[in-house]
Amino acid sequence: MEAKMKHYIYISDTKVDMLYAQIDKSLLKRFSVDLSIDLKPLGAGVGATIKQAPLEETRISKLRLVVRYIEEHQNVGWIDAPGNYFKGSLPMDWGLALHRSDVANREAPYAVYFIGKTDRTVVGLVGSVRHLIGNVADAQGYMLLLYTPHEILKTLASTTEQLVSLNDDNLRIVVYDMLVRSNLRQQRPLEFLAVNYKFSEQEPGKLNFLLGSPLYAAFAD
Repeated sequence: MEAKMKHYIYISDTKVDMLYAQIDKSLLKRFSVDLSIDLKPLGAGVGATIKQAPLEETRISKLRLVVRYIEEHQNVGWIDAPGNYFKGSLPMDWGLALHRSDVANREAPYAVYFIGKTDRTVVGLVGSVRHLIGNVADAQGYMLLLYTPHEILKTLASTTEQLVSLNDDNLRIVVYDMLVRSNLRQQRPLEFLAVNYKFSEQEPGKLNFLLGSPLYAAFAD
C-alpha cells in the first residue's frame, strides 16, 4: 500500500534519532516491511544516528518508523486527554519565538511555536528552529514572548534530555502567552505527534492547558 504523502513543516531530527536508535532490530525489520522502507540507507541498529544533515528521504523514513513504534508501543493520547505522547489535527497558528531581549536581533529566534485550541484545551508546541523545514522566513510570523518564563521555554526548545519542571502557573503563562500573542490570526490545519511536557486539567467549564514538543508537524488534508 502506497504511503500517504505529507507536507512536513517540522521534523525533530534530535528526537527521531534518539528514539530510532532504541528500537529493537526485529521491530525495525517488521515495521520496514509494513511501510515498504529499505533499512540499509538508514543505518539500522543501536547507536545509529544521522551525523550530518540527512537526505529528506532518509529523514522521513526514520520518522515514519519512529512514529509507528510510538503508536504501537507507547502511551499515545490526544489533545484533550494526552498520554506520554499525544497527536492531533486542528487549525493552528505558528511562528518564531523571540524574547524581548532578542528584539534587536530578529535574525536569531531560538524557538518555533505552534498554538491552537479545541473546545476543552489550549495546546502549545515548542521546538528548536533548526528543525523547521525550509527557510525560517517561511514561518508565519514573530511572537514576542514578553512575559513568558524565558529560560523554561528556551530549554524546552533546545533539548529532549533535560525536561524542565513546570508547575501549573508557569504552564498557564507559557501557553496562554502564546495564545494571546498569536490570537490565532493565521490558522492553518496541521497534524502532529508530540511529547507531552505538561498537562493541566481544569475544572469543568474552564480550558485545560497542554504544552509539548513535536516530533513532526505537517499540513493536514
